[in-house]
Amino acid sequence: MKNFNIWLIIFLIVALGFSSCTKSTPAYTDYNTHKPMNISVKGNTETLEKVQDLFNKGDYETANTHLSRVAEYYIKYAEVQLYYGITFLELEHYPLAKITFDKVLLHKNSGFVDDAQWYLALLFLKQNDLETCKTYLEQIPEDSNYYEKARDLFKQL
Repeated sequence: MKNFNIWLIIFLIVALGFSSCTKSTPAYTDYNTHKPMNISVKGNTETLEKVQDLFNKGDYETANTHLSRVAEYYIKYAEVQLYYGITFLELEHYPLAKITFDKVLLHKNSGFVDDAQWYLALLFLKQNDLETCKTYLEQIPEDSNYYEKARDLFKQL
């Protein structure tokens, strides 16, 4: 019985040591909590209100369909483009998500550049392209609302 207890203790020490040494890669789902869509712009507000409701309920497919009808009209509104990109990301339309987030980056004074950088990082995390994900995480400035999350994610990669 004494030998059994010794072997059990050794097994537990080895098992605990092994489990603490293994590093799991963070998942997209750990970080895909989106801010509620709440956009106030001029123009076709009825459609945008419908889109906001769909997006906030997680119906990204239908929200994307409606956004596709108004996205060109609101091309100058980085916030509309950002949420359009998020719907592409959620639907796993990665090239379209990247193009749309890149459009947001062109609006340097919009206040949504950090959001686009964050979502570009998540885009590559979701595709398991961890090096490109890190590249985008490094570009998020210290004064960004995403900085702490970006730093945390970077450390885990």
